[in-house]
Amino acid sequence: MLRSSEWSGPRSPFKLLDIWQSFADSLNHGYQMSIYEYDNDLSVRDAIDLILKTENLKQYPEYESFQSSVEDIDRKFKSMLSDKQFRTDKTLWWQRGILMNRSGEYAADVTELYRIEE
Repeated sequence: MLRSSEWSGPRSPFKLLDIWQSFADSLNHGYQMSIYEYDNDLSVRDAIDLILKTENLKQYPEYESFQSSVEDIDRKFKSMLSDKQFRTDKTLWWQRGILMNRSGEYAADVTELYRIEE
C-alpha cells in the first residue's frame, strides 16, 4: 500500500503517527519555513490517510487505537488552522488549511501564492 504510493518515509503506521504528532506539536510556535517544506512535512498525513482507507487493515485490533490517535492529532492540527482562509489548489482538508500562526517564508509564501494576509 505505502510502497505503491509516493510516500518514501517510514512505513510503520505507529511511526507515521509519531511523526504526525511531532509535526502538529511543532506548530505550537508557528511555522517559518517555506510552504514547500510545509507541504513536505504535511505529506505524512497523506500516508496516514492511505492506511485509514485500506479496508483489510480494519480487521487488526490496533486499528481502532491508531484511528483514535489520528483523530486526536487531527483535532489539535485543525485548531491551528484558519476557518476562513483556505488553499484553493489543494483537495484534502489538511492540505487546504492555512495556519493561523505563520511567519517567515511560510507567511510570505501564503501571501504571495494565495493573496492571503494575516
